[in-house]
Amino acid sequence: MVSALRGRCPRPLDECAKQTSRVYQRWPQIVPHEVTSGTALAQPSGHERAAREGVVAASGISKRASPTWLVRLAPLLASLLTVVAWQPFMRPDFDVWSADDGEYHLLRVYVFEAAFRSGQWLPRWTPDLFLGFGYPIFNFYAPGTYYAALVLRALGMDVFGTVQALGAIATCAGAAGTYSLTRALFGGVWPGLVAAVAYAYAPYPFITNLLVRADLAEALGLALLPWALLAAWRAGRTPTAWRAAQLALAVGAVVLTHNLTALVAFPMAGSVGLFAALTSLREVWRRALAHVGAGLGLALALTAFFWLPAMVEQRHVQIEVALGGGHKSPWSWLIDPLGATEQTSHPKNPQTASGPFDLHLSYPYDLNYPPKPSLGQGALFLASAGIIVATTAQRRRGAGTALFLLGGTLFLWLLTTTWSGWAWDSVPLMAFLQFSWRLYGPLGLGIGLTAGAATALVARLTLRRSTAVALTALPVALAALLALNTTTARALWIDPATEHQAGGSQLTATENTLFGAGTTTGGEFVPRTVDLQGYGERRYGNGLYERLYPEFGWLAGRVLPLDGRMQVTSLTAATTWTNVRVEAETAGTLAFRTLAFPGWRAYLDGKEVQPAAVPRDPLLGIAPGFLVVQIPPGTHQVQIAFGPTRVRTVSAAVSVAALASGGWWLVAGKGLKGAQLAIALLPAALLALSCTHDAVRPVLAPPARSSAGDERLVLDLLTAAGSGRGTLSSPSGTALGPFLDVQRMRLGNRERAWLYMHPPASAAFELELPPRAALQAGMGMDPRMWDAPLGDGVRFVAEVTRLSGAGAGEMIRVLDEPVNPRASGDDRRWLDRWVDLSAFGGQRVRLTLRTENLGTSDNDWAGWADPMIFVQGDARRPGGGPPIPVSTPRAS
Repeated sequence: MVSALRGRCPRPLDECAKQTSRVYQRWPQIVPHEVTSGTALAQPSGHERAAREGVVAASGISKRASPTWLVRLAPLLASLLTVVAWQPFMRPDFDVWSADDGEYHLLRVYVFEAAFRSGQWLPRWTPDLFLGFGYPIFNFYAPGTYYAALVLRALGMDVFGTVQALGAIATCAGAAGTYSLTRALFGGVWPGLVAAVAYAYAPYPFITNLLVRADLAEALGLALLPWALLAAWRAGRTPTAWRAAQLALAVGAVVLTHNLTALVAFPMAGSVGLFAALTSLREVWRRALAHVGAGLGLALALTAFFWLPAMVEQRHVQIEVALGGGHKSPWSWLIDPLGATEQTSHPKNPQTASGPFDLHLSYPYDLNYPPKPSLGQGALFLASAGIIVATTAQRRRGAGTALFLLGGTLFLWLLTTTWSGWAWDSVPLMAFLQFSWRLYGPLGLGIGLTAGAATALVARLTLRRSTAVALTALPVALAALLALNTTTARALWIDPATEHQAGGSQLTATENTLFGAGTTTGGEFVPRTVDLQGYGERRYGNGLYERLYPEFGWLAGRVLPLDGRMQVTSLTAATTWTNVRVEAETAGTLAFRTLAFPGWRAYLDGKEVQPAAVPRDPLLGIAPGFLVVQIPPGTHQVQIAFGPTRVRTVSAAVSVAALASGGWWLVAGKGLKGAQLAIALLPAALLALSCTHDAVRPVLAPPARSSAGDERLVLDLLTAAGSGRGTLSSPSGTALGPFLDVQRMRLGNRERAWLYMHPPASAAFELELPPRAALQAGMGMDPRMWDAPLGDGVRFVAEVTRLSGAGAGEMIRVLDEPVNPRASGDDRRWLDRWVDLSAFGGQRVRLTLRTENLGTSDNDWAGWADPMIFVQGDARRPGGGPPIPVSTPRAS
């Protein structure tokens, strides 16, 4: 802009101001704040200063400005004014677990951190979710919230406190962004504060998303929304490479924070940037449009590593679950502006049944009905709209921008009504929003901005002092009324006994009652290889998996020989790979506790083989969906590993290329020519990369290499007993024999190696237990005794004796359980158990497995299947807790 004027200015300064007055005639209407504050044109030359003074004098802009200290502290003040909105969320007794999405975000923060610390910079696959079968949550769900959580976790905050703090930060950031946006649009401190308060205390963006839903990701996405619009406005007003880069970073941050907010933020930023460019100076509007477009395009390119695989690979998951009918249909939540819908007329609905706004003096929070904007929002919007329309005829500075904001706010409100049903059915991607009330976040921002606009316009009217004060105070008073309207009666989840610990035990406990906890409510990202509908509702899937493939029956929680005779002799694992060595007597099938999903590959003796999903169960009509690998006879090394797919490779290349070209353009480029060249060459580069993906894939995803810290299998007690490493005792003596032997036994449809122990018998093993150690074994009795005329079952006992350190000689019984399949049909199977031994980590101990008579010894043909000591290395069961308190410790 300045360079254009410099070319027009003749040498004499007095003539410069006269000749440029026409060029700048519209400038005060467009950028009044930048003119008055001097932020747009720092350190002007003499000619430019003269031109600017001439424009200011011609336009009549007041030279009075707010005190410098107030301007600098205003964003902080805007944040502090929000304290009443987020303070309940920070209470120690606020039960985040009970809020709608609270447990999901608590558990995601926990598993995301565990995966990140294991070396995954973007954990597309989290192995600890979905009952331990894994879930591709962060391949589809924006991870930005959880990266932010990592920062607070690094500062020492616990998971629960991290979620609470991020909620407060979101509210403050949203208010500060709204203030900054309003000041950039209209200037002044008070308009910005009014808009910030109106946005922070709108019912939906932060109060509902924190205190009712605990939807941390959406709250953070809405906090970034005003910053994205501010960047779009500046890019359209002052088109420079740095402004375009700011726009790309701001919009990209929204994309990486909350997918659904990004669907709204992107067109909103585009509209604001377009309006800013088209209403800028005639000499620069084309360049402004180019920079706005470049900023938005760069935002998409920088975040392509996330959104492109999410869009392409959704065909591999059950995304239709999220887009179904019923309460997940937008039509269930649209409001009839002039009448009552079936939902709003429900007798249990606390909101008023008709009209576009709820009319209660105290807003009734609940999301089990179609919500509406509050009474405070309605009063503030109507008053602000009236002021804007009234001042438009006087052509005051900022009136055009105010009308633009008013129209955009009305459009957002229209999209939440039944009058916009056609759009929800026809416009691409709108159905992904699921609930029309998600637009109440952007709508709250629109109402806040119109209130700020009205406050600014009133100050520019030529009125008597008393009238001006009254009109200026009106938006301020209504913003305060909005805050009272939305904070006097909020649904709070208050429980003095709130659990603040969020870890593996909470994850497993929650999944026992809620199928797939920590994933998503409907399980829309469950791979299509899983089909449980033949058995019943999806919610019963946890019981189904546990009945057919119990978690404690998977060796170290990772592998399971489905058929054939094979022995696992070594097992190493990390979050994205599992490596086992097996000795197979016959050909068989080895299963991995991982759902089949693009990116998982299998290797047999270092060569890639094709993994498959477990076959559908013809009797139950279900498909469990986990990976299996066919194993030939002999000793083999088998591995599965998660790696890139073609679309992930290409999308990552797009983001890297965008980062490089954007950085070059910002630092060294003189304009858009370099960026245009990069954009032109990018498709050819991506096509070449896509064609060569198969050639470079072995380099991108080779078999993982194990290290000593990855070892999971510590001691196979069957092998130790057979090789003489254990101390054996039975009625037949101290060696393997008819009462204590290593054999194979089939219960149900599964044959396993077992340590047969006819009571009274025992096998003791001395070893030093590593940290997070656990005992795993399956208890069972020979099927021949199930219907025998005599027999009362067997007691299975596991004991740990400390051999060194404090408490040496103390024996603790860590497992004590009777099994009697003659009397209990539920005992007619393998009863797999894990016993946490982490309390003995680093100690020399003697582990004893025993079988005892319950009364008689008739038909007591019992044994331990696949008994082993392993390391609990997963976040799902990280160890560190006390042993199972089965009985009172006793001294030996």
